[in-house]
Amino acid sequence: MINLAVVGIKDVIKYLVRITIIITIVIGLTRYFLSLKTEINHQAPQNMTFLYCLDTTIPSIKEIHEKEQKNEKDANISPLKMALGVELGMINSITKKEEVAKINESSNQESNEQSNQETEELPEAKIGLKTEVLENNVPEKFNATYNAVKIKNETDIKLTEEILTPDVEMNMKDIFIYHTHACESYTQSEKYKYKSSGNFRTMDTERSVIRVGTELEKYMKNYGYNVTHDKTLFDYPSYNESYDRSYESVAKFLKNHEDTEIFFDIHRDAIRR
Repeated sequence: MINLAVVGIKDVIKYLVRITIIITIVIGLTRYFLSLKTEINHQAPQNMTFLYCLDTTIPSIKEIHEKEQKNEKDANISPLKMALGVELGMINSITKKEEVAKINESSNQESNEQSNQETEELPEAKIGLKTEVLENNVPEKFNATYNAVKIKNETDIKLTEEILTPDVEMNMKDIFIYHTHACESYTQSEKYKYKSSGNFRTMDTERSVIRVGTELEKYMKNYGYNVTHDKTLFDYPSYNESYDRSYESVAKFLKNHEDTEIFFDIHRDAIRR
């Protein structure tokens, strides 16, 4: 048994028209949503498309979102400024250390060059001269003497006659001069001026206590002593722990010069007015 269905031409045309209309509507909607998505992606921040849609459709949510973004931005500024401040401080510190290293290298190089040259002829140091005593209001606290040397003994050890009359053999030929407070300087005058790095302090080695060591070095070399003069600025840029830094320099020197036994740490003293 065969069933036959008879379809009219009009029905076929109506069916095709409906399908065409449906396809056109689908294509149109697809293009519309694709263009809308592209526009949102261009305008909205990355990973914020959903929030962007909410901001666009609901103004109150947009205001809350903007406040949150502002708070996050403010919260991020302070740590950033702090980090920048720390970095800048480190950069300034490094810069100062580099400047000091250059000065120390230049000073020590100059000292080595002088050592390699012939010692200039200097007049013999006079002995038996009368020491000029300046009046001052600083009370003397010495409690022992050795010849003309006044000693302030603040230890529990009693300085006996035997202790004050040492009978030891020392290597007097090799001498090491250094300055724990190398920037200590003197009162300026019209003729002798310098650039200060603090209160009666300067990095100018010709106007600081280092100059005293330089003059002493010349005279001692003239008498045949082997003198090493360390002009390192142990107290710049930081005064604290300057003794630790000068100790490291002396210890380093002794590793290669174990026979050296005479060390002069020359300072600039001051009188209270």
